[in-house]
Amino acid sequence: MTAVRSTGPETPAQWLVMKAPGSFWQTQDYSYQSMVWRDDTRLHSLEAEARLELSPRTTLLLGVRWLQLRDQLQGTLTPDDLGEPAWKLLGAVTLPNAVPLANSSIVVNPPFWTTTTMNNLYGIQVGARSELWQIGRLSVEGVIKAGLYDNRSRQTTLVSMAKQLFPASAATSAAAFVAEGGLVAKYRLTGSVTLKFGVDALWFDGVALAPAQIQKVSTTPTSVSASGVDHRGTTLFRGMSFELDYAF
Repeated sequence: MTAVRSTGPETPAQWLVMKAPGSFWQTQDYSYQSMVWRDDTRLHSLEAEARLELSPRTTLLLGVRWLQLRDQLQGTLTPDDLGEPAWKLLGAVTLPNAVPLANSSIVVNPPFWTTTTMNNLYGIQVGARSELWQIGRLSVEGVIKAGLYDNRSRQTTLVSMAKQLFPASAATSAAAFVAEGGLVAKYRLTGSVTLKFGVDALWFDGVALAPAQIQKVSTTPTSVSASGVDHRGTTLFRGMSFELDYAF
């Protein structure tokens, strides 16, 4: 899952400044540039469960599960500089006066901010699966699960100052909560073939998300340090699935 948002240039054109803890700050180099923030999130899951049939329609679920949630926030200037910005040497005070130095080549800016968080969650969960409705070949099934987890989270941050990258990282372990719920509609085509359509939601509480780590990072003109990991984040995943099930 990826989300992108850009800002600038302003009208009338002014310097766009991103301020972070410490002395770090970032401006656009030219009036045609904007600051682009991209967030990329990836999720992996593996689980094993035991089932106990409470009734012909309801099954109790008990299992162990591993989830890995990775989140990355990256800030860049786009498009690239036409040349080395003259204002950095000559002291231009307004953005429209920013011009490249004579005979300077195109400058490729590294991302000025990149934070990556990794959450590895290990825990147990309980739940239930139940057939909610059936008529002929069509039926609807519901499932709900919830569990407590040990979340081993880490954040790694790279900050570009004068186009030099400075790293910082921190790690921690804390409790987290994960809940999942879903509905599945089934249509039995034959005795062994079933068409399925499902909707699902997965909620995390107590995870490290990349935007929250900015407040945990401090900078000086020559260094970057991380004071810890903010693992108080919550996030919700929603999705749909289509399946063709064949039993033999």
